[in-house]
Amino acid sequence: MIYQDALEDSGTGPGEDQEPSQGESTLNEMQGDQPPALTPNPARLRVPPFCPERPALWFAQQEAQFRTQGIVTEIGRYYHTISNIPTRYAAEVENLIVTPPVTLPYQALKIALIARFSQSREAKILQLLDRESLGDRTPSAHLRHLRSLVPDIDEEILKARWLSHLPKNIRICLVARNKLTLTELSETADRVHEQVNKGNNVSAVSSLEAQIAALTRQVE
Repeated sequence: MIYQDALEDSGTGPGEDQEPSQGESTLNEMQGDQPPALTPNPARLRVPPFCPERPALWFAQQEAQFRTQGIVTEIGRYYHTISNIPTRYAAEVENLIVTPPVTLPYQALKIALIARFSQSREAKILQLLDRESLGDRTPSAHLRHLRSLVPDIDEEILKARWLSHLPKNIRICLVARNKLTLTELSETADRVHEQVNKGNNVSAVSSLEAQIAALTRQVE
C-alpha cells in the first residue's frame, strides 16, 4: 500500500518510464548518433536547385537541410525530394514517383537519381577532351571545372586541354611562364582575361598588346 501511494505521488505507475531530467536528456542526445529532436519546419528548407551534373553532391546538401530542420522519416524525405526536382529530371525516375516503393522510398529514389545522372569515367574524359569550352567562366574557374570532371586525370593532359580552350592572346601571355604551377598559370590568365574584358579601356588594351608583343619576341 505504501508502495502504491509512493507511485501515485510520483505520477509514475508500474511499467512506466520516468521522464529524463534536462541534464540526462542533453547527455543522451550528445551520446547518440541521432541529432537532437527538432520540430520539422519544411518552410525553412533552403535546398539548392537540383544539379544533374552533381547529383550526389546535391543530395548531400539536401540531407544537411533535412538534418537541421528535423526531417528524419523516409517518407518525409521522399516527398520533399520529389517537390524539389524539376519535372524534366523527375521523368527519369517516373516509375518511383508514380508508384512509390513500399519500403525505403527515399533511399530508392536517391540511388536511382544518382545512377541516372552520374556519368561514367569514360564519358567524363570525353567531355573534358571534346565537349568543353571556356564560355563565360574565368580561366581559373574553367580549370576547376575541368578538374572536377576527372579529378585524377594526368596534370599535363589537363593543362593541355585547358590551354587549348583559352583565347589565343591569353595563351601567348602564358607561353613564357612554364615554370609556374597550373594553378598559378590560371591566376595569371585571370588577370589577363580581366584586362581583355575591360573593353573600351584603351590604356588596358594597349598595355595588354605591349605585353603580348614583348612575350612574342622572347619566344622567337
